[in-house]
Amino acid sequence: MECVRIFLLSVAALLYTINADDVPYCGLTNADPFTDRIVGGVESVPHEFPWMVKLKKKNTFYCGAALIADKYVLTAGHCVCLYEDGTPKEPRIIRGNVVNYYLFQASDIKAELGSHATVDKDPNLVRQVIGITLHPDYDVFLSNGIMIQTNDLALLKIPAVQFNTNVIPICLPNQGDQVPDRSVVIVAGWGSTNTETVDDKVTKLPSALMKTALYKISWEACRKNANVGVHLEPANNMNDQQIFCLIGNNTDACRGDSGGPAIVYTVQGFVVAGIVSWGIGCNQINYPAAYTQVSSYVDFIHASSKDGVYLPRRPWM
Repeated sequence: MECVRIFLLSVAALLYTINADDVPYCGLTNADPFTDRIVGGVESVPHEFPWMVKLKKKNTFYCGAALIADKYVLTAGHCVCLYEDGTPKEPRIIRGNVVNYYLFQASDIKAELGSHATVDKDPNLVRQVIGITLHPDYDVFLSNGIMIQTNDLALLKIPAVQFNTNVIPICLPNQGDQVPDRSVVIVAGWGSTNTETVDDKVTKLPSALMKTALYKISWEACRKNANVGVHLEPANNMNDQQIFCLIGNNTDACRGDSGGPAIVYTVQGFVVAGIVSWGIGCNQINYPAAYTQVSSYVDFIHASSKDGVYLPRRPWM
């Protein structure tokens, strides 16, 4: 993520003095991400985004995620499985119901909550993943030379956590609600801070959680984009119910940010609008990236997490 400056109206009305043992609502923050401006690609205030989760496989950080309930973390599908070499690379709409990926073992994944630094030492922050629910229509396939995904989301079950000032779930959107075009969307993560191309993938991780601001562009504009539009053709079974596109001004999500939340402000709390899914390189000019459209999957999320404790949104003031 690299620099961008965006002047916005303050959202101080959302700030809430949270007692350590009393977190009444989802999507709260003790910090104000909008204090006069958002500077993309800079370090966030510690615990500014208390729903952020680091995923580790064999103790190595590899993806982001978001806490949505006491026992559930939301992430990208491609953060819990990999394409299996030698299997078909065509989209499911062409290859049929042949499964071309393998699912990770839950025992191989740990979730680190309440974290700020990229490398944290506190074992109390870590939870062992005890279950994985991948969306049943998840698909990974080759499109014009790159592997991309659709229906790219998964739920990870963890032992119940105690909410506190550093561990607060993000609010889910209502089923079917989409972020308006030209909205500012915040993305935070521990991913690479280098500009990357498809052929030059030099990863440089930050020392702590970074944040940036991106803009939602229309589905029509994304489909007509000279660099990305070719991947959004009907042959790939891609539509605006599955993804939306974000673009930045010299800023972007990158390798390692995958699975993390793209969030928007509402007067009732911050909401997870998207999940970092796929892009072509990082921070390249006129290359929007694809984010899973979370609002299309809310019913699935709730049906798959019935034993989770969800916090309500803050009431209208």
